[in-house]
Amino acid sequence: MAENAAYNGTDVGREIKAPRNLTSSVWKFFGFWAERGKIMEPRQKMICKVCKVELAYHSTTSNMWAHLSTEHPDDLAHVEGGPSAKQPRLDSFLVTSSLAAPKQDAITLKLVKFVCKGMRPISVVENEAFKEFCREKSCGSGLQ
Repeated sequence: MAENAAYNGTDVGREIKAPRNLTSSVWKFFGFWAERGKIMEPRQKMICKVCKVELAYHSTTSNMWAHLSTEHPDDLAHVEGGPSAKQPRLDSFLVTSSLAAPKQDAITLKLVKFVCKGMRPISVVENEAFKEFCREKSCGSGLQ
């Protein structure tokens, strides 16, 4: 993470402003230099509002989270949500199988063939009747 101490206290008339279209809660602590309310172009560097350090701007918030966690851990504690997925993790929908790994792999392969070679929509595994069939057959597909 390349950081430059570019702030020298002479940026009169400039403010640090975050674009409205960027919604991550970490943007409360970062922004771009703006004059008269308009963000200056190009947006190659973002500024930490706490320490005025310039960071390279990329399309993700990873380096912002890293900067907050290393340089401003107390402020990081006040950010609601933190870096989190917008969707639930896939493993939150799975249950562990009581079947041995080779048997489970064979069943999974047959399920993939059923869906793919049969040209069925992937959503077929979300069907309640399909889930009931799997539970009855103890196929251990991992579906809840």
